[in-house]
Amino acid sequence: MTQKRLQRLCSDHFPVLLDGGGVQGGKRPFKFENMWLKKEGFVDLVRNWWNSYVFEGNPSKVLAGKLKALKKNLKTWNEQEFGEITNQKNCLLQELQSLEGVDDENNRKEQVVTNSKD
Repeated sequence: MTQKRLQRLCSDHFPVLLDGGGVQGGKRPFKFENMWLKKEGFVDLVRNWWNSYVFEGNPSKVLAGKLKALKKNLKTWNEQEFGEITNQKNCLLQELQSLEGVDDENNRKEQVVTNSKD
């Protein structure tokens, strides 16, 4: 078992991640991102994609085919519109960590000055 201190984002406490070395999963499941809805023209784009798909078979096969095609289009569109969100997030977290380090260092200096005055 390993433990790792995570970034503190809102609190004055650091969250701790405990890793018991569990089973690694397969591919990351598809997730709908709420930020997509804020992009102007997104709903019309999805509607146009959906109406352009043509599949043969019973209704459940048609639905499954359309959903699979839509997933592919959404993944491509997401990368084009937003880029690598994970990389951007990691860069911002590193920047936050360095700022917290500066803040922690300033607090320690302040405590030393306060203690020396006592």
